Amino acid sequence: MALIYYVGDVPVFEDEAKRKTLTGELEAFNKAVTEGTDFHLTVDHGEIKAQEFERPDFKPIEIGKPLSIEILTVYTGDAPNKFLGKKDLLVVSSVKSVITHNEAPKAINQIVKRIEDNTYYEPSARNQGSPIVYYTPALDMGTILCSFSLVADTFNEETFGNIAGLLSKAGGIPVFAPASSVLLAGSLISGMIGKLGKALFESKPYFRGDLDIRLDSPGQIVAKSRHIAIIDPRHSYEFKDYIPQEVHFGGATEMRLVHKTSKKSYGGDAPYILISLDGRERADLKSFTPTIASASILEKFYGTDAQGQTIEVIQEALELYNDLKYREKANELSKKLNELDENSQEYKSVQKLLEAYKKNIQTELLKL
Repeated sequence: MALIYYVGDVPVFEDEAKRKTLTGELEAFNKAVTEGTDFHLTVDHGEIKAQEFERPDFKPIEIGKPLSIEILTVYTGDAPNKFLGKKDLLVVSSVKSVITHNEAPKAINQIVKRIEDNTYYEPSARNQGSPIVYYTPALDMGTILCSFSLVADTFNEETFGNIAGLLSKAGGIPVFAPASSVLLAGSLISGMIGKLGKALFESKPYFRGDLDIRLDSPGQIVAKSRHIAIIDPRHSYEFKDYIPQEVHFGGATEMRLVHKTSKKSYGGDAPYILISLDGRERADLKSFTPTIASASILEKFYGTDAQGQTIEVIQEALELYNDLKYREKANELSKKLNELDENSQEYKSVQKLLEAYKKNIQTELLKL
């Protein structure tokens, strides 16, 4: 898969962004943005001015500040069909740190019954799902690896209703699947039934893509707050004249890729996922970080036998464990900070990371 980074109304394709990084042009542009100096970056589909780079509706991404990754829309394209009928759609995501070797827990962001070709599906009041892929009140790592998949399969009514019910009650939290027999959605717990497990762990997605968020990797594209489209590179030419815009119809407002001239939403056969990266604080997602932490280690510690109320107790314990680990990290950094020169760059970096650890502690008794 490939990525399209949107800087205002200018699309920058991933291959071009990598070339600009290797030539040093992107680094010079980022420096001009930081310092507020004049710099114009010419790309294949337009020109970007440094003074206009930071959009007022986005907050910058940096260590110690919030970060949210959100799905704005999913476009099915020419989706696979089943014999004599349509398949159901699972929108699946996963997120992990670059130092995590194990597979990240899969999250079901959306489930849609009997999808149509060339159709948009947004998590909304009309469709069950959560648009949030990841949220942290204080980013404490320089690299995050994300993956996105569209899985077309067929679920029985009981399975579909189970997942839809969890998604509608989760309060903005997707359904995490750390094991083949349990689901976690916020503080809600459910047994995994029917063919959902097979779809998640065995079915081959008909569309998938990866997004690496990097803040401090030399020679790599530095993540900025913006819209990003995940596309199939074989269809790149189809998207060169499209930009993210709000579309209004039937009293609703949705974000889609819209043609610059005709103002029509993309309607071709290539599927895509449009996401946003933003550094804005989201108080409504306070429980997201401990939930995903619980999902990632639930199976490791307890396998697939834990059920019902037992899992709820385990989840609370793992949330405390998550806070305890951040408290331990904060204590270690506090000691290191006392040994550093207050005027050094290392001191400033450690101090910023320490503040991030503090913000990620949810339990009052463990806060510094």
